[in-house]
Amino acid sequence: MEDKRQFQRLNEENRVAVTVVSAQNAPEIENQTYFCPTEDLSVDGLKLNVPTQIPSGSKIELRVAMMKPLRSFMHHGEVRWSKQMSGRFPYSIGIKFTSIEGSTWALWQDAIARKITISGEQADCDAQA
Repeated sequence: MEDKRQFQRLNEENRVAVTVVSAQNAPEIENQTYFCPTEDLSVDGLKLNVPTQIPSGSKIELRVAMMKPLRSFMHHGEVRWSKQMSGRFPYSIGIKFTSIEGSTWALWQDAIARKITISGEQADCDAQA
């Protein structure tokens, strides 16, 4: 299976408040907010573990609470895929950002790029040890 990702992913858990703006064929979850962890992040999207199914094509708002740097980011996105899992968060979803509010776009890009660089440097150090 070909990986179609344009940007490198960073495996990192952060807290996210996800509000479903619209969900075709699932109006019962519209305007609902869920608090859940990220599984990975990139410049243009992220992967979340969520407590309920949010169908592909759903429009969402996300507030990502990043620990390092300590900062909150507001994004709008679309669910690209949804997969059933098990555990406390029984679904995993892939989000593609459709917009990021105001000047935070550059800050988000910079934060992700720095984290990827740091994690790459750490992997290099681990490999040399």
